[in-house]
Amino acid sequence: MSRQPGGGPMNDNDEMPGRQSAAANWAPLVRFIAADEWIAHWAGKQPATAFLYEFVRFGLKQGWACLFGGAMVGLLIATSLWYPRNAPLARYDFLFLAALVIQIAMLTFRLETFEEAKVILIFHIVGTLMEVGIGHRTPDSMRDLMLSRDRKAAGRPEAPVTPRAARGLPRGARSCR
Repeated sequence: MSRQPGGGPMNDNDEMPGRQSAAANWAPLVRFIAADEWIAHWAGKQPATAFLYEFVRFGLKQGWACLFGGAMVGLLIATSLWYPRNAPLARYDFLFLAALVIQIAMLTFRLETFEEAKVILIFHIVGTLMEVGIGHRTPDSMRDLMLSRDRKAAGRPEAPVTPRAARGLPRGARSCR
């Protein structure tokens, strides 16, 4: 396994010659590309070190991909433990605003591209529409839900995109609840 400087193949079996590391899209990581190339060249000399290099690199990539999810899980846990019950802003509203701030920060610091953000936005719009359809909500009950300060009293304490929507269950499918 070898990395060619200047955007060569990622490894000897790479079917996309000329592909460059995605790290080159984010200025703070550009300086690490040369170091990664050197480590890949060194690690590629022995099967054990090549495996260890790929294993660690895969783990780092997975951690990078989980930045938003990890931040949201941290916020969910923190707010469930410490968010004041009588706060002027409902907990789920706070979480929604926090998710927007995290997303804006990721776009601002170029941790995510606008193309990726567009795909995520479409996913959430479709998921929200699925939730409305699966929940058999009428426009009046949706209006009541949106105007209610108490999400549980309004009928559903869930976020707009639920695991059911993410799985893509068809309209009318029964939930596991």
